[in-house]
Amino acid sequence: NDDYTLFKTETLFGKANDSTQAYSFDYEGFTSLYFDQQTIKNDNSTEVNIYYDRKIITLIFNSNGGSSVSSVTGKYGATVTKIETPIKEGYTFVDWQPTLPTTFPAQDTTYKARWILESDYLITYNLDGGENSLENPISFNIETDTIILKKPTKQGYTFTGWINEDGVTVTKIPKGTTGNITLTATWTPNSNTEYIVEYYCQNIENNEYTLVDVDAKTGTTDSLTEAEIKEFVGFHTPEVEQQTINADGSTLIQIFYERKIITLTFVNEEGVVFDTLEGKYGAPITIEVPSNSDYTFVKWQETPPETFPAENQSYTAIWILTDLISTAATVADDILSLQGEGPHDIVLVGEISYETIQTIVEAMRTNVNAKVNLDLELTTNYDYIYTTFYDCTNLTRIKLPENTIHISQ
Repeated sequence: NDDYTLFKTETLFGKANDSTQAYSFDYEGFTSLYFDQQTIKNDNSTEVNIYYDRKIITLIFNSNGGSSVSSVTGKYGATVTKIETPIKEGYTFVDWQPTLPTTFPAQDTTYKARWILESDYLITYNLDGGENSLENPISFNIETDTIILKKPTKQGYTFTGWINEDGVTVTKIPKGTTGNITLTATWTPNSNTEYIVEYYCQNIENNEYTLVDVDAKTGTTDSLTEAEIKEFVGFHTPEVEQQTINADGSTLIQIFYERKIITLTFVNEEGVVFDTLEGKYGAPITIEVPSNSDYTFVKWQETPPETFPAENQSYTAIWILTDLISTAATVADDILSLQGEGPHDIVLVGEISYETIQTIVEAMRTNVNAKVNLDLELTTNYDYIYTTFYDCTNLTRIKLPENTIHISQ
């Protein structure tokens, strides 16, 4: 009938309200129909249904000098009805070549009739999908010289011998033999049949996929593949359905990895969330730090990356009261302007140099009555402190830059 049966399901991921990125597969004997992408719902209920129509196949018959046989058509996989047997005077019909299938194959095919003289004995070869040698005859008579049987071939298999109806191995048909003979080819599946595994990762800029890795593997014909389920950082690891290894080496497994949707949370030192960002792993990040009239943003406790990382992360912003902040250009004046014993907090930010340290020391020696808590932790560009703070009796505490590696005596 024209109804459809569910064959396969796949689970994909995407952001709510985006369009799905479903894709069709190539299935032998089928043609995929057009389908519409859907808007992704936030309740995991979105479905995209892809329908495949069976191909209409035509079988054509060449009677090879015999009576005409009409061609037949049908759906791929449908049962082939009994085909009319042709007639040829003085001959006995043997069979159609290639062997006529019981169901319609995946593509149009032409079949040719084989005949033997009515007085000859017939040799029937059961090849189990193999191909006979052209040197093996299909008939003989009592005067025929001894027939040395040749090896047939079968892709993905190794021929192991002919056996007769009694299960006895046969290598030749001696001269003088009478009666019809049936020979069956025996096979061993090859253990080195090739197949390919392709790994695809979802793009950043769209929901399409790019080939990132290929494995050329081998296995035993008609057994299941052993495709490796690799893990890619920042991507969901899908389930893999192993496939039967085709004898012709055509087996292809395509594995699609969807990028993770990452959430970045931005908090202040009290843990209060002031912003969140969501995006695909690897996508560029643009962060806007909120302004505050009383506080100045100084740095991130842990610097956010330029692109979305592989897992959800939280980043803490460091703000300082604007009135406490000094720079290399203002720090000396800020110290000199201090009133009262204190101690007073001086927080220096930005790039500093040897000259900056000198001006701080000189200012503290000048305004000796003002005690100072000096914070250099947020400064940059200066990791050797060459000038010590000797004679700075009003220096009550100092925090050194994070990257300090040397302090002179």
